[in-house]
Amino acid sequence: EELYEPSDTTSEQREINKREWNNPDNWDGCFFPSYSSKLDNRPIVPGKRLCKSNCNLAHNRGRMWRNLGWWSVIVILSLSGIAVLLTILFQ
Repeated sequence: EELYEPSDTTSEQREINKREWNNPDNWDGCFFPSYSSKLDNRPIVPGKRLCKSNCNLAHNRGRMWRNLGWWSVIVILSLSGIAVLLTILFQ
């Protein structure tokens, strides 16, 4: 879990992070859970279930990583759609 800790994290903050991560009220979702805790200072936290890691949506950097992921999916799907459309148009 040290992989996810910012370098200036104190031992007291590590305990807070651990307590917040284990609190079920900070998690939402079933197969792809989302995590949100303002007390946890990590923008990315260890994941649960199918995810190796999760963005902490209570922090700007966590939301940035989540949005970057969604934009990547949108761009890939858009490019695929354009390729299919061009193939159909220029057969």
